[in-house]
Amino acid sequence: MKVRNLLTAISVLAAFSFASWKVLAEPGTTTSPAVFVRGLLMLQLEQHDGLHIILPDAPGHKAAITFVMIDGKRIVVPMKGRSAIQTSQPDHSTPVVKVPELVRMKELFGTAFIPQVDRAPGNVSIPWSSIRSVTTDEVSPWRYTFIRTDNGEEIETFRPRNIAETIRIQLTSVGQLDFKPLKSDIDVEKVKEIWIEQVPKSLDSADMFRDHFHQYLRYIERPAGQNFNVEPRKLSGASTSTARFGQSFWIGADIPCGPVAVD
Repeated sequence: MKVRNLLTAISVLAAFSFASWKVLAEPGTTTSPAVFVRGLLMLQLEQHDGLHIILPDAPGHKAAITFVMIDGKRIVVPMKGRSAIQTSQPDHSTPVVKVPELVRMKELFGTAFIPQVDRAPGNVSIPWSSIRSVTTDEVSPWRYTFIRTDNGEEIETFRPRNIAETIRIQLTSVGQLDFKPLKSDIDVEKVKEIWIEQVPKSLDSADMFRDHFHQYLRYIERPAGQNFNVEPRKLSGASTSTARFGQSFWIGADIPCGPVAVD
């Protein structure tokens, strides 16, 4: 698999500084910023205070926030730690959350499991009042099912489907955003998109989603009788293209990993 220009500027994981940025929309802009989530990440969608994006401890991966500027320039900030995105003009209407392609842990283990996301080294939170919608932006070129690794049986509670590759979070306004990143040499008035990603350093795996899915299982406590491992398995629908353009990055026909929901 060939992957072109895949986050070549990302460096190793680094801790956030304590100084906050104020990211302001460019005057005259008519659309609000969008946040994109891609790679080995977990999402909490049922928390009352907001949407939580969790970065698990994943050896062999690189985590970063990428600012895509209006002129197309990308500025990559290695990330680790806790941060927040908050608009200055919150909207108290109910956001639209439509992500049926996202893998949810309750589909695999039922509703009795307990998330253990406090163990994760990274977390980005966004209040619901700052979110207009959460939708699937891209899906995998293959349909997947899940099987138990102990006996090879298919998980009957999971609906086989093309799964979410990239999640789009549309913010409510072009207002002020608060970050705690690593450096402050960005022209913050010209930010168009924000990408939160954790992707493998090595792209040699034949099926990275399958090979890396076990990283998520360390962050849930399963009830008695559910202490088995699962892994995704391709079914059909292979893409004929070798690479395609997704928003701001060239990516291969296989997904680097893929976000999941932990509630």
